[in-house]
Amino acid sequence: MALDVDTLPEVARGVIRILDKMVAGAFLRLFFRFVLGAPLLFVLGDVTEKLDDHLDRGVTLFEMGMGYLFLYPHYMLLSFPIAGLVAAVFTIHSMTTHSEIVAAKGGGISFHRLIAPLVIMGAVLTAFALYMGNVVPTTNRKSAEWFKEREVRKEWRQNFVYQTQDQETLSVQRLLVASGSMERIVLEVPERGGSLRHVWAEQAFYTDHSGWTFHQGYLRKISAQGE
Repeated sequence: MALDVDTLPEVARGVIRILDKMVAGAFLRLFFRFVLGAPLLFVLGDVTEKLDDHLDRGVTLFEMGMGYLFLYPHYMLLSFPIAGLVAAVFTIHSMTTHSEIVAAKGGGISFHRLIAPLVIMGAVLTAFALYMGNVVPTTNRKSAEWFKEREVRKEWRQNFVYQTQDQETLSVQRLLVASGSMERIVLEVPERGGSLRHVWAEQAFYTDHSGWTFHQGYLRKISAQGE
């Protein structure tokens, strides 16, 4: 039968404190080994998949290294759940293999009391993961800057559809922000009676004076009957 800790003599309480430190230490060692090592697999997979894209954007090896350095916290956060599971399983497995659980039970310490440090460590690491969840978006933005991804997104977009409040639908194959131009545009404007005004243009250019001007295209009106 398990004894109440409060009734144990000082020496016995000291033994329990030693056990708590041993269990918590074994768990944390396994946890941090996994949570620091597993992201390397994510990095390796990402490099294999996106290396050509990085080189096409002119990303140097140093910039690539810095990009993945700032991306590391994101991969660490992804590894937290499985790292906690692996650390808990192998901590208990190691204690079972070395008969430490049997010895603790023989000394009047229940299994639930023995693994109490794992529960406490889990709660602490959960709070730390929530904190990292606030930090990761910032590091991801810095990573995107090193990879030159944010600059690309600002300069151009392609293959998107936009609908205005007047139910006008604009489909654009390519938008270039720096030059204020669009390529291969389709504009559909609904009119009264169910008819539709269909505009297609090869290019469009923007000026502050006249707004968007379409070039090399045609205008077609489609009736409600589809003619």
